[in-house]
Amino acid sequence: MNTYDSEVIAGILHANGYQQIFDPKDAGLIIINTCSVRKHAEERAFANLWDLYHEAPKTAKKPIFCVAGCTAKKMGKEILKKYPFVDIVVSPSNLYDLPKIIATCQKTKKPQLQIEDKIGYIKKNFPVIHTGKIKALVTIMQGCDNYCSYCVVPFVRGKEISRPIKNIVTEIKSLVKKRYKEVTLLGQNVNSYRDGKNDFTDLLKRVNAIPGLKRIRFMTNHPKDMSDKLINTMAKLDKVCRHVHLPLQSGSDWILTKMNRGYTTAHFLGLVRELRQAVPGITITTDIIVGFPGETEDNFRATMEVARQAEFDAAFVFKYSPRPGTNAGLLKDSVPAEIKQSRLEKVNRLQQETALRISRGLIGKTLEVLVEDLATDRKHLFGKTAGYRTVVIKGPANCIGKLIPVKITACKNWTLYGKLS
Repeated sequence: MNTYDSEVIAGILHANGYQQIFDPKDAGLIIINTCSVRKHAEERAFANLWDLYHEAPKTAKKPIFCVAGCTAKKMGKEILKKYPFVDIVVSPSNLYDLPKIIATCQKTKKPQLQIEDKIGYIKKNFPVIHTGKIKALVTIMQGCDNYCSYCVVPFVRGKEISRPIKNIVTEIKSLVKKRYKEVTLLGQNVNSYRDGKNDFTDLLKRVNAIPGLKRIRFMTNHPKDMSDKLINTMAKLDKVCRHVHLPLQSGSDWILTKMNRGYTTAHFLGLVRELRQAVPGITITTDIIVGFPGETEDNFRATMEVARQAEFDAAFVFKYSPRPGTNAGLLKDSVPAEIKQSRLEKVNRLQQETALRISRGLIGKTLEVLVEDLATDRKHLFGKTAGYRTVVIKGPANCIGKLIPVKITACKNWTLYGKLS
């Protein structure tokens, strides 16, 4: 979501006469687009801000510094006090007014704080400069109404607002004209998409019917809202990739209740079974938080057991990070750092074993891969399967941007290696 917001910022500024550059010493405007989901993300953002400030000239050519995004919304005036060289603080719902805000800052020579919530912006189409040439991110909604106890998103991105289906389809059609092959539909909870008349399955059907588009992905899903209708729709639509990101967060029902997640582990494992039955070969990835306040060894063992049963293809595992303003933030962060680290490592080891076992089962099979670019060694190609597995391929550069059959010859955990079939 933050990546897409950055692409929108670049698009809006470019449409207003700005040129995007990548050497901060030559910049007249420097924007740090922040994320506040975890404390570590905030710390990195402000570390980068300090570094950029120290690199920038301190003369009359000093660039305008702007802090944007979720942390800007959350901290607001605190940023201007702590970092007096910052000129603009702007929240996600005000990014679309950035040219006006910059002009006001230049005219008044005064710091600008624009963090009030705006609702109507999501219903408009804005210019976007996508970082890739083959795959593109497309936001279908903003905000979240779930209020998971550990999560700051509803407080910084506001209530759920869905874009009109017509606007989304128009944007994707324009991407296809520019030869994009794949889109990822983004939302804090895509399962909740509603534009008045249409739900998320209606949107998938409309996007699937767009000529020239090859693949559709979406994220992220909430287990409590993953419906039979959506699962059946995934099974029927040929362009919807056989991959779903389904955050577990914890395998303990007690912890899930404390997290305000709205489902049980039995329900979650039932969804995994339904998905695998309806969509054979589907890839299921997840998020897991270890060290939530009050998490005991029994609670953690329950998480490990659910992970074993679910057999996730990949898992993004995080140590719990208290977020001010959330309900969990009021609880004592009771699990010591070393125990959090130990639990994270145990989940990661289990996941690596699972991923390797699944990957080995793919050796000898031929999979369709969308080739994205040269690999890091600049000698091979890399791309993604419909199940979102990375494949390193021996093949000519003219395969980039194409869907090609690849025979899998080897693997390393999540990554596959293959040759043209």
